[in-house]
Amino acid sequence: MINWRDDLPRWEQIVRVVKRRIDSGEYPPGRMITERAVIEEFGVAKITTRKAIKGLRDEGKIYTRPNLGSFVGPEPDDDDRSPAVGEHAPPPVSMAGRFMIVRRTCAMILGNHETSRDLLRHMLLSDRR
Repeated sequence: MINWRDDLPRWEQIVRVVKRRIDSGEYPPGRMITERAVIEEFGVAKITTRKAIKGLRDEGKIYTRPNLGSFVGPEPDDDDRSPAVGEHAPPPVSMAGRFMIVRRTCAMILGNHETSRDLLRHMLLSDRR
């Protein structure tokens, strides 16, 4: 819990705490910041949490992807970027990015047995049955 100050809104105090954690490296780039985690850690209402997340986003400390969440760092330029090993980056949003991940994963699983395109074709045909 935090020792709340009376001279600042709680959402601004949360922004300051999270900014310190980001700047110190405690929250690395790509780390997800969830409303639930903020609510549980700071014991605040959802509206306060949303104001804090908006404040962090407005300052460029985090970015938000619809239906995925909010993540530490500036908005990535390339949706198809593959995250580094151990990086807590969100999955790509674009369909092309998702398709590439599926193809790469299938190719790794199958090795030389079959191409990922053949596997995807087989999966799509089996879904239609």
